[in-house]
Amino acid sequence: MAVNARNLSGGISFFDLPGELRNAIYEHFIDLMPSVKNAINLACVHKQIHSEFGVLFVLQSNLIIDFEDLNDFLHHFFVRCPNPALEDLHCYLRVESFWCSSNSLDMLAVAAVLHEYPLFQIEWCIECACGYCLCDVGYDGFTFAQSFLTDMAVDHFNQLVSAKVSYEQSYGRSRLRFVTGKGISRQTVENWRLICKDFVKFTVYREDREDFEDFDSDDETDSDNDDGKSEGARERSGHHLFLERFRFVRQVLRHQAVGHSLLVGMLDTNNLTTADLLPAFQQPTIPPPQPSMFTETHLHMLIATLTLTLPLITAIYIHADYCAFLSLGPGGTPATPLGYLKIKLLSLICLRNPLRPIAIPPHFRPQKGYFVDADALPGRKGPKPLIRGIAPQRQQTQKSGETVYSCLVSKIKGLAADP
Repeated sequence: MAVNARNLSGGISFFDLPGELRNAIYEHFIDLMPSVKNAINLACVHKQIHSEFGVLFVLQSNLIIDFEDLNDFLHHFFVRCPNPALEDLHCYLRVESFWCSSNSLDMLAVAAVLHEYPLFQIEWCIECACGYCLCDVGYDGFTFAQSFLTDMAVDHFNQLVSAKVSYEQSYGRSRLRFVTGKGISRQTVENWRLICKDFVKFTVYREDREDFEDFDSDDETDSDNDDGKSEGARERSGHHLFLERFRFVRQVLRHQAVGHSLLVGMLDTNNLTTADLLPAFQQPTIPPPQPSMFTETHLHMLIATLTLTLPLITAIYIHADYCAFLSLGPGGTPATPLGYLKIKLLSLICLRNPLRPIAIPPHFRPQKGYFVDADALPGRKGPKPLIRGIAPQRQQTQKSGETVYSCLVSKIKGLAADP
């Protein structure tokens, strides 16, 4: 019995979790490969769980159901609580079984689901279990019966009470037995016989006891007729009521709002707690990746914006840097665009920091000065001046005064006048 955990321990309900986390829990449960019974038990816990988990479970890419579980699967996921969302989705189901004996299935319920969900596909993989006999040659009758019933006219299909496919090992061929109402004509039955004669042994019985013999073929015995009569009465109370309930529920749901309120007849949301669902799961899982927030339109807009703005920003930066290069004055490379390009290429190779040029190697330095007389210039003291670029006259610090420049000019004039 479900208990609201908020009233007892202050916990949160399962439906308080984000939708992405709930989907991750559902997908982890599916990865554990649960039996059909366990999947049905989880789906029937609550109407919202049925809506959310049911779609994920049915839309598996490798959904495989055992033959014996097919009716329960279709009843709980498609008939008892139909989900309109599945009408527009491609669903694929593989029905498997391995026998070496007789078996049977009423295909009317299967065909009813396929009529209501046209994108739902069922593949039959029913093989012989013994591995060495050829008794599985008649198992393709299920595939034929499915195709035959889904292609049948709607008014004829609605007249069917049952459509049982059976396989008897001793007979070695599938049998398709219809039980119909009074609205099927003899000509329609004869057309059915012509279609089915190359695939299955086909027999038809009327639901009314006195009309059974109208549709019996010449090779049918009285015992077959008796079986058909009793079987028709049983099928009327079983599968035909199953179909009527299916159609009634569907008509009611079409007048209701599409959403979580579509599924009825289960527990109340306020009475469901996380603790009620813990036994179905064994370990945590990582939420599935979410789709990117950028669409293709956003990507095109981003590319166009970058194409327009990046060249403009680059041009502004180059113009400002070129103006700074020209402001240095003469010295170094020529004050032209070509000179600017040369200094930039040099900066990539050997002039990493323009404010701190690399030092001159010792073997290139003069061993003695040229001013050796008494009034020679005093030696420079302190750290090296900061020079921008590669021209010495562009030093930024330790600039000489007028006295030093006057002395330098006189010495240069003396060197020029010296013969």
